[in-house]
Amino acid sequence: MSSASVIHRIKEFDQKVLDKKLFLGIYPIVFIIGLSIRVLLSDELLSKLRSSYWVSENNIFNYVFANHGIKVFTTLFIILFISKITLSELKTYRSPSLLPSGIETSNDFRTRRLITRNFKTSIGHGIRYGIIYFGLIALFTLKNYGSTSTGGECKPIDLKRSLIITSCSSDEKWVPGTLNISGHYLFIVTLSLSLIFELKLLLDYNIDWIEQTIDEEDDGLGFSTELKASIHIIGWCSIITLLTILAWVGVLSVTAIFYHTLIEKIIGLTLGYVIPVINYIFIVKFFESYV
Repeated sequence: MSSASVIHRIKEFDQKVLDKKLFLGIYPIVFIIGLSIRVLLSDELLSKLRSSYWVSENNIFNYVFANHGIKVFTTLFIILFISKITLSELKTYRSPSLLPSGIETSNDFRTRRLITRNFKTSIGHGIRYGIIYFGLIALFTLKNYGSTSTGGECKPIDLKRSLIITSCSSDEKWVPGTLNISGHYLFIVTLSLSLIFELKLLLDYNIDWIEQTIDEEDDGLGFSTELKASIHIIGWCSIITLLTILAWVGVLSVTAIFYHTLIEKIIGLTLGYVIPVINYIFIVKFFESYV
């Protein structure tokens, strides 16, 4: 597949899925399908499947993408941030014509302009990450309160608390309360939707420029180094992000079928939308120059 075809498909995905925010419907669909499958399974089969490796909490996907989900998210968040900064540099030095007419286009001016832009981008990313991280702390505090206030406890010793995760010591057993809100739903929905929004911001500010530059350089002599680098960055960021989202959907599909009560999943799912909606639909509008 040619570079032009790759960029064209990514742009189509951006316009048809990301711009229309169709991805916001992923997890309600997963929830409904999971609930339907659970209703169809007998209690005996459900119990047997739950004890298998790929459905247990100890499987590799749950370990990486749930237990260490914040590390996965932070790594990809940083990758997308670095990619945005890099693309900004490539765009500025590749296309000085993008600067307002009549303005000095010397390297010194472009460097100053780039530093200002990258500083704003850094501030914006820092604000969004802070909202995600501390928002999760607040929501997990609410979740843990709901569980412990309805009888949840570690036996035989008290809870071991950290910033986001509240757990028992290795030799203890967690006995959930009557309301044990799904942390998987809350956590994974928050992180995955935030990551998709970050990819959307990256594409929105770069995909048109890359497509336009491909058309300008499509003379049979090959693309410039800057354009090749831009195509690779956009392509790999899209692939890595979507593969991670797919893994998270898989983990949450297991939760949807085998774990938690109906109300616990509904509350977890609802809370999972709070941070992404506030962060990327409302707050971003007030900081457009910082995205």
